[in-house]
Amino acid sequence: MKNIILKISDFFESLTSLNAFFILLVLGGIVYVQTIWYPFVHDDFVFIVGNPDIGRFDDLKEVFLRSSRFESGFSVINLYYRPVLDVLYKVQYKIFGFYPAGYHLTNIIFHILNGFFVFWIVRFFLKEKKIALIASALFLLHPIQSESVCAVAGISNLLMTFLCLSGFILYLRRRDCSTKRNRFLLYIISVLLFCCALFTKERAVVFPLLILCYEICQCDFKSRWEDVKRVVLRCTPFFVVLLGYFKFRSIALGKSLPELGSNIQEIMLRMAAIPETLLVYSKILVFPVNLHYYRSQDILSFSALSTVGFLVVLLLMFFSVGFFLKNGKRIAFFGLGWFFISLLPVLNIVPLVNEYSIILTAEHFLYFSFLGFLLLIMIFFKEFQEKSGFRYFRAVSYCVFIVILLIFSIMTTRQSRYWKGEVPLFERTLKFEKNLGRVRILLARAYYFNHDYEKAMAEYGKALKIMQGYVSKTKGTEAEEFYLNFIKEIHFDLAHCYEGKMDFKRSVVEYQEALKFDPDDSKIYSNIGTSYFHMQDFDNAILYFNKAIRVDSGNMFARNNLALCYLQKDDLPKAIEVLEEISHIDPRFGLAQDNLKKMLEFQKENQ
Repeated sequence: MKNIILKISDFFESLTSLNAFFILLVLGGIVYVQTIWYPFVHDDFVFIVGNPDIGRFDDLKEVFLRSSRFESGFSVINLYYRPVLDVLYKVQYKIFGFYPAGYHLTNIIFHILNGFFVFWIVRFFLKEKKIALIASALFLLHPIQSESVCAVAGISNLLMTFLCLSGFILYLRRRDCSTKRNRFLLYIISVLLFCCALFTKERAVVFPLLILCYEICQCDFKSRWEDVKRVVLRCTPFFVVLLGYFKFRSIALGKSLPELGSNIQEIMLRMAAIPETLLVYSKILVFPVNLHYYRSQDILSFSALSTVGFLVVLLLMFFSVGFFLKNGKRIAFFGLGWFFISLLPVLNIVPLVNEYSIILTAEHFLYFSFLGFLLLIMIFFKEFQEKSGFRYFRAVSYCVFIVILLIFSIMTTRQSRYWKGEVPLFERTLKFEKNLGRVRILLARAYYFNHDYEKAMAEYGKALKIMQGYVSKTKGTEAEEFYLNFIKEIHFDLAHCYEGKMDFKRSVVEYQEALKFDPDDSKIYSNIGTSYFHMQDFDNAILYFNKAIRVDSGNMFARNNLALCYLQKDDLPKAIEVLEEISHIDPRFGLAQDNLKKMLEFQKENQ
């Protein structure tokens, strides 16, 4: 046993950067290789499969001058301004089409590269390659990372982190350049990478603050004016780029900053929940159990105890840094700064409301922040190593970390399996988020697409009660319409379930319920007509197809089905007339063209 421990220690002592990269490559590949064969799930359909512009390259200028456009199953989705991410999706689609394996492989590659960047940064600060390898392996294998890596849409986190970390590395490396020209070149590239990160995901807005935090932690305070001058000169270009980004964003979205909230009471509730949110994040970093998608927190269940607990933990951190650390105080404070600053955009200062008082505290929010946590942990580990009088402390500690990494690998592999389909993903989520109506709707839809209509209807029924409760609580407010739209969608989806069970009478009832919330929805009228068509009640079918056309003259499916109704009523000339109208309005509507061709041939044969 002693010889094994010493051999492990010797291996770490002889470690090279190239060896470290290949170790991370193997570790990342082993843990995440299974995800390559996973299908698209949830947001992947919104951002990729349902993206109407994903195959276009003639709109690259427009991409930077408008918000992203996506098809969504929900009534309301967030406006996104992520042009670099949009371009990446286009490139991926050009290469992989709608084959998910290529997208998953891209995620894994970016995750491994980010792990290597963590290795480089930790080595830069701690001057220890072996400790840097441990930190990067923790970053790579920690179970909380599975949400960002396994979801194809998680590329937004991975790419933003890749750009920010590479920009930060170049910012650090410029110090080692022998010429002003090279230092300036690396600095400019760092600023440009930050610019790309901003156009990849909004959360990159914190990067100038991270640079500022680093420069402040490097100050020796012996010459305050020189320190201030240096910090201002180095940080100003990053803040200038940030202001430019807000200007571009205002052009695309009509506003540069999101609204903070509807009233001061709501804002105060969100602020009061921040300590509890930070405690939750800290807990799952140290003990990554019960991980799940759509992790949420109810701000109305705020407890003063959580605030006290957070303050105690914070005081203990600062006390530990001041008392135990001799040479690594600056690194520790920078690690703390990175962790807290990078979390600012996702602490619900800007609203991240799932529904009513339930806010999002997603695990993928920790992906970028994890580096700060690792720096803090690793600087303590390094100094404990140096102070320990135990002869084999280093070797034993490496073995302990290897055991932890092995446990994390198993946990991450198991956690990633929930992403192999929407049913296991949302069944897992529902175990922990029972009162979240959206989760029940998403699980119901997953059951529906698996043809498990009874389970789908049961979940829709529970979601309906939750949404009706929100409506009663939000009477007379803007939020009321939001939940009424969800109720409409639930009735619409319930109608689909009854159609799947061939119970068309009940599907009409559910469509009529949905119609109460939006009497001008052409699709609902069209679907009611389809249900009557299946019941062979062609007169009512014609009635509702005509209503659908009156509401939306561009509803070609309603027109086509109207023609089929006339055909069933043996009115072939009227059916041909309707199909000819479609050909005149939209010659590209192939279904009507095929039907018209068949009917004309039939008419010719029977003349």
